[in-house]
Amino acid sequence: MTLVSANEEFVEFSLSAQEHQVIRKVLELYPLVPPAHQTVSREMSQTTEYQQLLDHALAEQRQANKEHLQRWLSKAGAFQRIPAGWRFVLKREDAEWLLQVINDVRIGSWLALGSPENTLEPGELEPKQLRLWVAMQVCGMLQMAVLQALGFS
Repeated sequence: MTLVSANEEFVEFSLSAQEHQVIRKVLELYPLVPPAHQTVSREMSQTTEYQQLLDHALAEQRQANKEHLQRWLSKAGAFQRIPAGWRFVLKREDAEWLLQVINDVRIGSWLALGSPENTLEPGELEPKQLRLWVAMQVCGMLQMAVLQALGFS
């Protein structure tokens, strides 16, 4: 993934065919953070009621993000085939939303792997775990590339 250009309106990357395929597959994993992962503070007097409100709001947000992601991936502007591979264009107005989606997949993968404190080695993992490990690594690299392109390095 190589940064081609960045301006006030968008950032543009070039991707190999393999990078394009992996990024799309990883994004299609959204959402991965379990709904019950987010909890309200235990000090709140009406915890059950507040937890239900939080769960409802997060479910609506996840659904809206999923629908937005499906539209974004299906439209021709996000990923465009070029002779050398793929062109990935991210409008700056979509950057925060995409970073939230990427972060959900990254954190959800980490949680599904048991929240490891030490670095896992690919050779230690079963196939399903390896898929999550790859998703976590790809998301980390994608987050860094987008943040650097936006000038947050």
